[in-house]
Amino acid sequence: MNRPSRQSLEQGSAITAAAVSAAILTILAAGLLSYMATEGRLTSRSHAWKHALHLAEAAAEIGVAEFTYQYTQGGSGFTTGRSWTDQGGGSYTKTVSNFTSNAGATIGHLTINATGIGTSTPQITGIGTATASVGTQNVSRAVRIGFAANSLFPMGIISKNTITMSGNASVDSYDSSDSTKSTSGLYDSSKKQANGNIGTTSTSANSITLSGNADVYGTASTGTGGTMSMSGNAQVGPTFVGGDRADTSTEAETSGWLTDSGPTAPPDVSLPSGLSSASSLGNINDDVTISGGDWQASQINLSGNDTITISGTVRIYVTGSSSISGNAEIQINAGGSLEVYAAGSVSIAGNGVNNDATTPDKNMWYGLSSCTSWSMSGNADWVGTVYAPQATLTCSGNGDASGAFVASTITISGNGEYHYDEALQDFTGSSSYSVASWQELRYSGGTWVP
Repeated sequence: MNRPSRQSLEQGSAITAAAVSAAILTILAAGLLSYMATEGRLTSRSHAWKHALHLAEAAAEIGVAEFTYQYTQGGSGFTTGRSWTDQGGGSYTKTVSNFTSNAGATIGHLTINATGIGTSTPQITGIGTATASVGTQNVSRAVRIGFAANSLFPMGIISKNTITMSGNASVDSYDSSDSTKSTSGLYDSSKKQANGNIGTTSTSANSITLSGNADVYGTASTGTGGTMSMSGNAQVGPTFVGGDRADTSTEAETSGWLTDSGPTAPPDVSLPSGLSSASSLGNINDDVTISGGDWQASQINLSGNDTITISGTVRIYVTGSSSISGNAEIQINAGGSLEVYAAGSVSIAGNGVNNDATTPDKNMWYGLSSCTSWSMSGNADWVGTVYAPQATLTCSGNGDASGAFVASTITISGNGEYHYDEALQDFTGSSSYSVASWQELRYSGGTWVP
């Protein structure tokens, strides 16, 4: 047997080593390629993950813009003409496909779901689906924005500009929904509360002026930088203990009863659907009984002993002016309710409105943006609300008022007492909302959940 030479063995070893090295290099190269491919997929998925959130947020913003268009700007939102699909029950959906970048590359698509539209707790859900540039698996994420309807009457008196109180005018509170703070839903001086808060969004000096014997049994607030002036025997504070109340603005501010974090600016009034096409009663200037439904009137002009009797749930759109004088009155029977939407000036005097339905929410008057003048005078009591954010409201006389007032500018004089119904804090308006929540959702069981 011939033995291989030493040279042959060395050559074989070299070949073996080269083969092993080549195999190792092959493995390393394959591993590197696999690593790079994995990194590429992870990077692509990371980009898609971020893009999906951006798309979801964009979808939510589109929904919020549509919501704002309908409820703040007075437009007709969520229509088919604006590419929305009505799902029924206040739910709408819209999809934007093939959403592209500035470079023209398709990023993905987004879907907007709006639910609870027309209720006090609407929600906008934005769903974004991003296409990964490497691989075939798309990535979806979702966010939800929840709204809460604002109270139209969070305080007893709210003005967009100035509030002036003089004479013996005073403001306190009660609660028509609480028998310990009212009697049969009516103000009872033995159960009065010191929550007759007043506020303005004005940021000017002397945004609130209290003089004479004006009393605010509650707190006062202005817009940022606004101030309050006090003179005479005027006092402010959420207490009925005279010695504890403030009689200067400095004292009120020190006590925390005067702040410059005033109320949210009240939005304008939108005419409810149905009233623009309601049957007309013409010029109401004589006795009439309205038993229910939606109506229009070119004018309300009551004098002498004229009486409008409200029996049932009534809404009236007055395209012109409204006035009550002499012994004339509007009589709301027990079980009835009245909503008036005034396009023109309003003057309520004489016997005013007699509200036998007892609570302010049964006698609600709204001033549209064209309503810029509103006066209340005389000695008759008033149980109701005034919401006229574009009107200059002047209150005088000796009658007491229970409810709440919102106007552009408010001047109160005379000997009247004003009683804020705290139950109105729960009365929300369909055109005034705030963002209550923002949350990212997770996909579980075939649906997006918190």
